[in-house]
Amino acid sequence: MSNPGHIYVLMNYSMENLVKVGKTIRDSESRAKELSSVTGVPTPFIVAFDAYFDDCYEAEEYVHKKLDQKGFRLSNNREFFQAPLKEVISVIVEAQSFLSSQHILSSESKTQTSQLDNEKESSVQNDKEPWSEIESVAEYYLNSGNFEEAYRLYKQALNLGSKTAYYPLGFMTLNGLGCLEDAKEGLELLKKGVDNGDGRCCGELSDYYFHEVKDVSIGKYWFENYLESGCIINPHNLTPTYIFRRSTYIFNACASLKIASKDYKIILEKYRSILSPIKEELISFAIKKINISAKKYPDIKPLYLQIGQDIKNML
Repeated sequence: MSNPGHIYVLMNYSMENLVKVGKTIRDSESRAKELSSVTGVPTPFIVAFDAYFDDCYEAEEYVHKKLDQKGFRLSNNREFFQAPLKEVISVIVEAQSFLSSQHILSSESKTQTSQLDNEKESSVQNDKEPWSEIESVAEYYLNSGNFEEAYRLYKQALNLGSKTAYYPLGFMTLNGLGCLEDAKEGLELLKKGVDNGDGRCCGELSDYYFHEVKDVSIGKYWFENYLESGCIINPHNLTPTYIFRRSTYIFNACASLKIASKDYKIILEKYRSILSPIKEELISFAIKKINISAKKYPDIKPLYLQIGQDIKNML
């Protein structure tokens, strides 16, 4: 084999319903950046999936032929296909299996080594779900204030099978960011996120029941579930959006509990070990809340001052 390389699947959000399937002897990310640098392309290409092959020329021929047979090719001399991403990935995985078996027939001893390499490479590739790049772009749009585009991309990630898109879609729907405000749908999305193991959704549910429904008991229930979920310092969750919102959840819960029942000190003490790693972040957030409240809500400033001091002392 003299042509080792990758088969990549690229997406571009200015080319709706199209994917580009090609080969590269380098890495797929470099190829995507190269294609994105062309001045006629309005938005960048992102890598939705890639797979390593001992012979990427042979693999590309196989994949293109299969997609062509399924009627997905847009033009005979182009690498663009009008096909669902799941379908394209399925054909690439099929190519890995078929070409591997063909090599076994031609050279059993060489292929035994090759199979081990392919299995290892396939395992690495499968760790990168097809929606992960889409969510990265969605997070960028969310932080830059392009809520409509962020919402659209998160919906696309959810349709591809993402279990982490429920969280941003939930709070966006609750607050009407990039979509119509809909409390019922937002709560359903968040609860589905909880069912799929995303503890961040518990924080958003806690905030909603504390401040919108004014139900301290339900809010406290979700808040404690949030603290116990282990998501606070999970590195997979630490997007800029979540880092800001986790401080919001904790600080707002303390404010609500202090007003309603003064249970927040008990919670701070109970979850000291969980909250301590983000103590400085919480204090910084408290100062920001105090400065904002001093201008807009001067009557609440003493409450925020007290909570900020308690967090500083207890954690």
